Amino acid sequence: MPPHAGVDLPRAICAAVIKCSFKPHAHLLAADPSLLAAVLGRLSPLPSAALSFFRALPPPHPLDASLALVRLLAAHPRHHPVARSLLRDLSVRHPLSSPLILPSLLAEPHVPSWLLLALAQGGRAGDAVRVFDHMRAARLAPDAHACTALLTSLARARMTATARRVFDEMGLAGVAMNTHVYNAMLHVCLKAGDALRAEALMTKMDAAGIPLDLFSFNTAIALYVRKGMQYEAMCVRDRMANDGVEADIVTWNTVIHGMCKEGRMKEAAQLHRDMVAAGVEPDTVTYTTLVDGYCRAGDVGEAMKLRGAMEARGMLPGVAMYNAIIRKLCEDGEMKEVNGLLSEMDERKVKADHVTCNTLINSYSKKGDMPSACKVKTRMMESGLQLDQFTYKALIHGFSKAKQLDEAKEALFEMMGAGTPNLSYFAV
Repeated sequence: MPPHAGVDLPRAICAAVIKCSFKPHAHLLAADPSLLAAVLGRLSPLPSAALSFFRALPPPHPLDASLALVRLLAAHPRHHPVARSLLRDLSVRHPLSSPLILPSLLAEPHVPSWLLLALAQGGRAGDAVRVFDHMRAARLAPDAHACTALLTSLARARMTATARRVFDEMGLAGVAMNTHVYNAMLHVCLKAGDALRAEALMTKMDAAGIPLDLFSFNTAIALYVRKGMQYEAMCVRDRMANDGVEADIVTWNTVIHGMCKEGRMKEAAQLHRDMVAAGVEPDTVTYTTLVDGYCRAGDVGEAMKLRGAMEARGMLPGVAMYNAIIRKLCEDGEMKEVNGLLSEMDERKVKADHVTCNTLINSYSKKGDMPSACKVKTRMMESGLQLDQFTYKALIHGFSKAKQLDEAKEALFEMMGAGTPNLSYFAV
């Protein structure tokens, strides 16, 4: 039955909602989304009643009404978790960062930051930046949590130039910069390999009295190690101790990796001893890093000793450790020992990966043992591993060295069918 002329329908429905008797009006609400939004607006002093009313309506709920409920709940701190959850769900199903919708969300103080957080955590870095830029234009400052999530999302997307621009604008916008925001930007520097900017950030944190935490130090150390700046990495580790921040397993593994990468095995071994003395138990990453370092340095004996020490502690080697040892044994032509390790991997259910197979194929190809190389290739394909450019390169060079040019051409054409080869392969 249609409502009487002059009746304040939203007010009448609000009264029915309060009395829990709104169902006779449900067909009107379904037919007119603007009416539902108006009713929710009238219920703003009663957030619990509005939420119960909204949930009682059959889905799908109109976007305007859903956003009206978010704005309503945003004014009541007790209902913030529900509002954030609803906004996060809406951001998945609707383009909330579009110019047609976003302006309506900027009026409430919390909603823009919630949307920024939801988009950033959802991996939608571009949409999150769009929200940030609209907030800047409206002179709104996102909260620190949302800013941290945005910078983290940009780091994961490797949008480092955008991250630098956004970080600089955060300071201008009056964001309450804290350790977490700076840590996210340090992570951006790590992704970009930008040691100079990382140093400037840490200096800025010191000047502002913002403390560096374990994540700050570990990120800086990882960046220096990646850049081959071992001295600077050790200086950061020393500063950690001076600042009362205890190095954890990540810290120790990173500095050990840095020394191993440069072949400085004496220093790596000393760090290993210092780590144990500090009460930090080495893990499989520690042992794998050291074993790989010793193998690259040509000291297989010390590598095998460490492997034994690891197993004595109840830790079994993974494929990465086996690969390190197999690579060195192949270089030395110790194929009998290699086969023993491969049998051991089978017994322990350690699956060979691309590195294992390519190492074997490359070794057999260099020795001119193409039947063995082809057997590894066949097993590789049977196990579901895709042949890559390193596999084909080893096979092509092996067949060419053995004067098996037809087989070399066949491997080349097979590679071309699988993808675009490097032009240097045509020199075969």
